[in-house]
Amino acid sequence: MISGLLLACLLFSGPGFSQELTDVAAEKQQGYQPLRAALHVHSQFSDGDYGITELASFAHRDRIDVLGVTDSFLTRVRYGIGPLRKLVSRSQLRPGVLDQGIENYLASADEAHNQFKDVIVLPGLEAAPSYYWLGTPGTDLRLYDFDHHILIFGLSDPRAIANLPVIENATWSNTNRDWTLLFGTVLTLSAGLAAAVLARRILRVAGLLVIALMLLWTYDAWPFGSLSDPYSRKQDRHAIQHLLDYVTNHGGMAFWSYPEARFPDIKEGGATMVSRPQPEILGLTENYRGFEGIYGENVKITSPGNLWDQILLDYIHGGRKTWPSVITGIDFHSLQGKGGWHELNRGQTLLWAKNKDTSSVLDALSHGRGYASFDQDAEHQLDLEDFAIRSRAGVAISGETVTADGNVAFSARIRWSGASRSQPAASVQIDVVRDGELLEHRDVPLPADILRTDTFEKGRHYYRLRVKSGASEILSNPVFCEVPGG
Repeated sequence: MISGLLLACLLFSGPGFSQELTDVAAEKQQGYQPLRAALHVHSQFSDGDYGITELASFAHRDRIDVLGVTDSFLTRVRYGIGPLRKLVSRSQLRPGVLDQGIENYLASADEAHNQFKDVIVLPGLEAAPSYYWLGTPGTDLRLYDFDHHILIFGLSDPRAIANLPVIENATWSNTNRDWTLLFGTVLTLSAGLAAAVLARRILRVAGLLVIALMLLWTYDAWPFGSLSDPYSRKQDRHAIQHLLDYVTNHGGMAFWSYPEARFPDIKEGGATMVSRPQPEILGLTENYRGFEGIYGENVKITSPGNLWDQILLDYIHGGRKTWPSVITGIDFHSLQGKGGWHELNRGQTLLWAKNKDTSSVLDALSHGRGYASFDQDAEHQLDLEDFAIRSRAGVAISGETVTADGNVAFSARIRWSGASRSQPAASVQIDVVRDGELLEHRDVPLPADILRTDTFEKGRHYYRLRVKSGASEILSNPVFCEVPGG
C-alpha cells in the first residue's frame, strides 16, 4: 500500500493543489455515511406476502438501513367496446395502494419505522403510465406496455399521490378538457330536457330516452379528457412523459424499472400481455431520476459506450437537463429460501447520506450519491469508497461535480467488507469508464486501489466504475468534473 503522504506527493505536486489524498475516504471527509438500501419491495398493499412492519423486521434482522417499499399504485386493465367503452367493457384489477387507501399506506410505513427505528421505511410506488391494445377479442387480443413500470419515491402528499396521471386514473385535474365533447354532451342533454318538458307525449318519451343516454355518455366520458388512449395501437410517450413531469413537479423522483427485462408473455382473461425489453425509452424520455441498472438480468445498456453512456454524454454536452443514476431493483415479494434475488440483503443500493433519516436518504437518491450492487454471498460484500475526483478547487464524489483547471486526480478503493472474515481469493474485474469509453480494465485480487491523474479539455467530463466477481457486482454512479470555458 502506498502511503497517503506519498500519494499526495505523486498526485498533487503541482502548484496550488491542496486536496490531499489520505487514508480517510473522500465520502467520509465530507461528512457522509454509507446507508444500505433495499429498493423495489412489495408488501400486502399490493401483491407482496408480508405487511410493511414485518418487512421492516426483516430489514432490521439483515442490518439494512433503508427499506424502499414500492407497492403498485393502480393495477387495472380494461378493454371496452365503443362508443361507451367504459360502460361496455371488461376489466381486471389487482390490489394496489389506491384502492387499499393511500393514508393507510403512509401510516403503515410510519408505524413500521416507529417499531424499528434503525430502519428508514421509505414509502414509494410502482406505476404503469399507459398501455395499448392490438388484435381482436376472442382471437388474438394483445396488451402492450403494461409491464413498463416507473418507481416513484419522495411523494408524501396523499392528494398528489391520488392524482397520479396514470391510465385508468383520469381525474378532472390531471387531464386536459376535450371541450367539444363536453359541449356536445351539454347541448344534447339540453335538447332532451326541452323535448321532455315542452313537446308532446311521444316526443317526451324520446326526450327522456335522450336524457338517459346522455347521462350514460356523461358517466362514460367523465372527466371529459383522457390520459392515454389504449386503443391507439401505439406507445403513448406523451402519457409517459406526463407522469415523469408530474412526479418531478410535485417533489418526487421517478426511476425506470427493469428497462431490459425479458418476462414471459402472460395469457389471462382471453388476452395476452406481451412483454418486451424497450431500453430505448430511456433515451426518448426526460426528467426521470434514474433506472434500475442491476436486477438479476444480463443488462447491456450499462456496458461502456452503450445507451447509458450515450445519455450521459448527451447530458455533459448540454443536450439534456438531467442525467440518470442507477439503483438496484430486487422486486421483492416473498422469501422463498432460494437465496439470490429472493433475499433482501443481496441486491442493495449504497447511499452516501449526511444523516440516517428520511430527508438525507431522499437527498442521496436525488443526487445519485452512491452505487448499485449485488452480493453473491451476504457474508462477503463488495465495498466501494473514495470514489472521487480531486482538483485544486475541491473534491467530488459520485453524483457530484467538481470544478477543475483541467488537471484532476481520480481515485477509488474496492474492498471485501468485514476485514476479520475470511475473504474470497477470486480476482475481480474492474472497468474504469471515462466519458463513455473504457479507459482501463483490471483483473486483480482485492483490496485494490485505482489512482490516476488526467488532464481534461474545457467542458464537462465524468468517470464511472464497474466491478464484478462472479455474481457479485458494483455499478457506480458517475462523478463529474467541469473545466470552465467549454
